[in-house]
Amino acid sequence: MAALLKLRKFLGRRLDLERTGGVLFTRDDHTLILADTPCFTSSHAVLLQTVFPHVTFSVVSSEGSASGFIVVFACHGEGDRAWQRSGVRLLLHVACLLVCAWTVPAGGSAARAPFFGFSV
Repeated sequence: MAALLKLRKFLGRRLDLERTGGVLFTRDDHTLILADTPCFTSSHAVLLQTVFPHVTFSVVSSEGSASGFIVVFACHGEGDRAWQRSGVRLLLHVACLLVCAWTVPAGGSAARAPFFGFSV
């Protein structure tokens, strides 16, 4: 929900909705709908994807909007959790490295300990 509030604030500032008369509706906890805005340019889209890479959007024709279109923005929680999965993977790799370092014999002596069932 915090990401949606940040997106709402960002769009309000960038599209100057107070001056242009555009309206943002919250459909649910993950979706915003922009209506009655005079334009949504490709530079707006590029900036949006740069600042909010986890947000997707689609432009849809709408007779109910004064501009003739609406923009539907969807915040995907998956983008927020990607760094957590990467951190877990990194910790697992470090743990595997430590286990391997402790089980491989030091100095190359083959008589010390087996490494995954094979003598080294």
